[in-house]
Amino acid sequence: MSLTWTYKVTGLKSRTETNTDGAALPQAIVQTYWEAVATDEHGHSATFMGATPFSAKSVPEGDFKAFSALTEADVLAWIVGYIDGQPGYREHITERLTKEIDEKHSDLTDDILPWDPDAPVMNAPASPNVEDDADPDPAADPA
Repeated sequence: MSLTWTYKVTGLKSRTETNTDGAALPQAIVQTYWEAVATDEHGHSATFMGATPFSAKSVPEGDFKAFSALTEADVLAWIVGYIDGQPGYREHITERLTKEIDEKHSDLTDDILPWDPDAPVMNAPASPNVEDDADPDPAADPA
């Protein structure tokens, strides 16, 4: 499956941080919130929401970019660099999004509860915030 990726920063947190040289760096980004959207060749898409911390403690004062001068592209470059720099993280995100997209191609249906036909049918899509990594054990007693 070929995926097209888009990223979006959804939130930031900042504070003054003192770097290792003792320089105060005002409004240094210390937390980012973001979304990665993967879209397959059929137009089906899935969203992964992430939160990535950062520190400016090792940033020299001359290399520090003021908060007001930051662009979304700057922050996304940090986030994508972090994703690609963490072993297995890109693969984990890809796996989660691929699973969600695959479910959109499947023959899964939302069904009524056979013991309570008057209960509402839950038509909820797979949530990007809920990870269900547990595979059912076919030998387990369902009772």
